[in-house]
Amino acid sequence: MQTKELLTPNVNSEGTNISHNSNFIVNSLAKTITAMIALKLVSLGKWNFNEPI
Repeated sequence: MQTKELLTPNVNSEGTNISHNSNFIVNSLAKTITAMIALKLVSLGKWNFNEPI
């Protein structure tokens, strides 16, 4: 995988401007973290998959 240097601090490698309120896609990461926490709670005996949340 190649990495590209940013031209300026406010521009990404595709030339798109980035501001303090730019949106970034984190949905896939959020799903993974949620699943990991749920499985950890089950392994600790603090939650059962059959219980409502």
